[in-house]
Amino acid sequence: YNQLADSFNLMSEALDQRLKALTDQVNEREAVFRCMSEGIIAITNSEQIITINSAALKFLDLDLTEVHGRNIQEVLRHTALEEFMRRALQSSELIEEQIRLNRPEERVIQLHGMRLTSREGAEMGAVIVLSDITNLHRLEVMRRDFVANVSHELRTPITSMKGFLETLLDSNAPSPEDRVRFLQIISRQVERLGAIVEDMLALSGIEHREGAREIALEQTALMPVMNWAIELTELRAKSKGVSIVLECPDTATGFINPALIEQAVSNLLSNAIEYSSAGGSVVLKVSESPIETTISVIDHGIGIEHSHLSRVFERFYRVEKGRSRKSGGTGLGLSIVKHIAQAHDGRVSVESRVGMGSVFKLHLPRVGGGRTNDVLTPQLSDVSS
Repeated sequence: YNQLADSFNLMSEALDQRLKALTDQVNEREAVFRCMSEGIIAITNSEQIITINSAALKFLDLDLTEVHGRNIQEVLRHTALEEFMRRALQSSELIEEQIRLNRPEERVIQLHGMRLTSREGAEMGAVIVLSDITNLHRLEVMRRDFVANVSHELRTPITSMKGFLETLLDSNAPSPEDRVRFLQIISRQVERLGAIVEDMLALSGIEHREGAREIALEQTALMPVMNWAIELTELRAKSKGVSIVLECPDTATGFINPALIEQAVSNLLSNAIEYSSAGGSVVLKVSESPIETTISVIDHGIGIEHSHLSRVFERFYRVEKGRSRKSGGTGLGLSIVKHIAQAHDGRVSVESRVGMGSVFKLHLPRVGGGRTNDVLTPQLSDVSS
């Protein structure tokens, strides 16, 4: 009897340990699933959902209480995703596909799926992994746009110079007056190429120093820096009949690199002057709050459509094709402004309405803060000074 009792006790202890190990394994698996940034969905052969983690619920805008044990058609209501899951149930190899989700926000999702089988080879269902590649997709689009744009920017002056040089070298030489005119055109195109290269080098230098944290910052009075930026753009403003109004408290200071902030503000002023009407005004305004100093450049010019606001700080991005080129710009000025702001642990923002003007802002932290890569695009609001 005692031996039998001891055997039962040993079996009970072994069973408890086995149950505890299984419970620990389940808890560990669930903890891993919860912490994964990728979405996981497991379905049965009859297309019922048996496992779904929090990331997948977030991607698909679902509630856990609504999905467990239900058919994918009842829950997902996304034709491309449902078809992918059915193909995964039939495939013995890993399959993949990209889809777009529009709720709760637009996302690009990379899908990986494969049929699940038991050790005996019986089909058990399928598992699908969802990876959010929205940012990668956006960066790839930006990379393609950048390559296309920089190629176009360089090709335009090169093509022009080549054409006029061939004319000058032709045996039927043009008149002296035409030669002078052609050489002047070539000279302007060379200057444009030089400006593009200089801006690209400046942008590359700022990015490198920003990444290496090599930009020296010092507590500086902002009034002199604003006046220096105005001096750089004053001739252009006078030639167009645009006045620049400075609103800056004498006591305003910032933890900045004066030369870089002067460059950023002068770029914003040049942009505002270019797209202001003759006889108009541009306001350069400095304001302070407990957490940040804001430098605003306000114009009452032609404005920018809302659909373009989130991209105006990209390299070579143009609201209208050829618009910046005709004005002599390189298409890199606002991108330089954004990276100068980021080098100060700050950010940029823009508000605009077509026909009412634009407000470009540099937000510089008054105290230490984390680096941000964000370009904020507030909701449309009336542009006012």
